[in-house]
Amino acid sequence: MNKTVTEKIIAEYLKPIFGFALKRCRNIQDAEDLSQEIAAKAFRMLLIRNDISDVDKYIWTVAHNTLSSYYRSNAKTIITAPIDESAERIADPSSSAESDDSESTVSRLYSEIAYLSGIQRRIVIAYYFENRKQADIAKELGIAVGTVKWHLFEAKKELKRGVSMTREYGKLKFDPIKFKGCHNDGTIGTKGHNRNFFRSALTQNIAYLIRDRYKSVNEIADELGVSPVYVESEVTYLEKYGFLQKKGEKYISSFIINIPDEHTIKLQDEIYSRAAELIADELFDGLTESGMTVPRRT
Repeated sequence: MNKTVTEKIIAEYLKPIFGFALKRCRNIQDAEDLSQEIAAKAFRMLLIRNDISDVDKYIWTVAHNTLSSYYRSNAKTIITAPIDESAERIADPSSSAESDDSESTVSRLYSEIAYLSGIQRRIVIAYYFENRKQADIAKELGIAVGTVKWHLFEAKKELKRGVSMTREYGKLKFDPIKFKGCHNDGTIGTKGHNRNFFRSALTQNIAYLIRDRYKSVNEIADELGVSPVYVESEVTYLEKYGFLQKKGEKYISSFIINIPDEHTIKLQDEIYSRAAELIADELFDGLTESGMTVPRRT
């Protein structure tokens, strides 16, 4: 790129670059140093490359990558960096991480966003991923701008806490249960048999997990090893049709889940075998009289 054109472009970006750095550094001196480094790198790269179709995107990619280097050179990781920067880097795939640690943390942040409350998740996605103004978000959600700011503040705290903790998953993550049967007492509703509500492994294991105690969406998600986003939609649906009860932000199954022990299973087998012996002959005779061909046991 022509030097004169490059100088003009960088001059236009000096103030935005400094604002970018000031927002992410602890003091003005560090911000000045970082902004100068970003500008110098961008200037050099624009001079030697002629294939840059989107200058704005390229300059901010250089800014993000330079900031990543700045954090590492100061013996920091992205976890201790401002959460604004982490969220922005997630939202911008072009600002790819330059180390395995950065990639790992970005991936972790993706997961932790799912653990935010429904409204916080919507606000974070709208603000960081969709680059929408806080006033527009507030208008859409029907809340005050100050409330949006508060949710963003609380979300940052939750994300920082989340990425620094170790989540422990339960046995159901790798060894899920499966309903053997599902029964109705009374008239079947418009949605059909109860089994229609428990066709997936997810709904069955949610109901099983909270059969005897209340748990939150996040607690259920941790136990099952799935995203809270999917758990949230399922528990809302099951509660709507009366299969779960909600107390505060926690849920419990509202129907009986029978878990027979080894003794009960053995007893059931004996009962069924005895019953079969009692009715087998009569059943065979009845079927034969009806004209059906029934093979006789040998």
